[in-house]
Amino acid sequence: MRGLLAGPYHCRVSKAIDDTAPFSMRARRLMADARESLWFRPVLGACLATVTVLTVGLLNGVVADTSGIPDIDVSTLDSLLTVIASSMLAVSTFSLSIMVSAFASTSSSATPRATDLVMRDDTTRTAIASFVSAFIFAIIAKVALGVGYYDVASRFVMFIATALVLAYLVVILIRWVQTLSTLGRLANTFERTESATTATVRAHRHDPLFGALPAPEEPPPGVRVVAGEVGYVADIDVSGLDRVATSRDVRIHVRVRPGALVAPSTVLAVIEGATDGVGAARSAFTVASERRFTQDPRHGLTVLSEIGQRALSPAVNDPGTAVRAINIATRILVDPVEDRTPLVQRPRLTMVPLDPAELVQAAYAPMSRDGAGTVEVAVALQIALGAVAGHRPGALADAARRQAETALDYALRELPLEGERAQVQTAFDDWHTGAVDAGMLGPLRP
Repeated sequence: MRGLLAGPYHCRVSKAIDDTAPFSMRARRLMADARESLWFRPVLGACLATVTVLTVGLLNGVVADTSGIPDIDVSTLDSLLTVIASSMLAVSTFSLSIMVSAFASTSSSATPRATDLVMRDDTTRTAIASFVSAFIFAIIAKVALGVGYYDVASRFVMFIATALVLAYLVVILIRWVQTLSTLGRLANTFERTESATTATVRAHRHDPLFGALPAPEEPPPGVRVVAGEVGYVADIDVSGLDRVATSRDVRIHVRVRPGALVAPSTVLAVIEGATDGVGAARSAFTVASERRFTQDPRHGLTVLSEIGQRALSPAVNDPGTAVRAINIATRILVDPVEDRTPLVQRPRLTMVPLDPAELVQAAYAPMSRDGAGTVEVAVALQIALGAVAGHRPGALADAARRQAETALDYALRELPLEGERAQVQTAFDDWHTGAVDAGMLGPLRP
């Protein structure tokens, strides 16, 4: 069921919702998966179109005196509906082919992990849903018109509804044409990745433990909730876990974070103080074949790093794109939004914290290795890591300095010329010994 709801372009969710979970939890999860799927809006629009066409017919006989109502000729209304039906079928097919091409372009020019962001483009999904809904509206209205379903008053109302549909389609088509100019392009993928990652990182800084308490190093004895399969923890329904803990008067210790790779025996959570509730607690964890951007701040940084790695491959040889990926990751990590002291909203839950070093490793470690032989990338890494160390004191700064030392070691080993090695060494000395103000982010702005 979940695989069907996920849609053909969404990451496959291999874990079924446990039948022992509360019905409300199962319903929310099914609806959440449905809203993320490509088919949801077209189905919703098709239902709305059908209801509209049939509802207009209910006006038959309501208006006794129709002398003041324009008598819209059946052929006129039928011609308008024919235009909508024929054009929307072609536009829908064309739009779907463009969308599939954009997915392929994103996968080849950026990374397959970024296609999810392209698929979630609101303008694209709205446009396709509008075209399909308009096609269904026209087909059903033509059938109703042909069987004499409408009288004079309802034909006039249907004419107005058709005119409104045409005006709406004109607006959607203009927005769609504008979207087509950027859909699937690398710059657009960078923009979407940065926006999604920035939102997730900010949410993490505001509430790193999802309103729970810090988890103890070793949880107390209790019932273990295991993954049961191999995959990534794509999402944790923290509110659902809190309801489970409250209804059973227990404490739940969450032992994994979104983005973690789990095996069948991996402990997802420990329920302290109860002997049941395993099914309900397990259903709060979505184990999927791919990670998601919503709760995992590391994933977006990893995607940026993958785009940079692809650009550094010999087949592409585009260090400028790699430098841009580094700069975007740095802007995200040095975001001026301040960390907040998290409020404990769910005292019955505990959550393991995220090591800030994992953010630095996700963003820079792969390109420190793969870009070590390119002096532009090696220097950009030193500047970026110096900026992170200068703007984010504490564990994140320590991790940035360690990564800078690793990147320097890679560069000194891989760069063939003494002059290039000296450039990287100078950048390291300047940005990590205070010779240059780490607050000057000039190179980080595109």
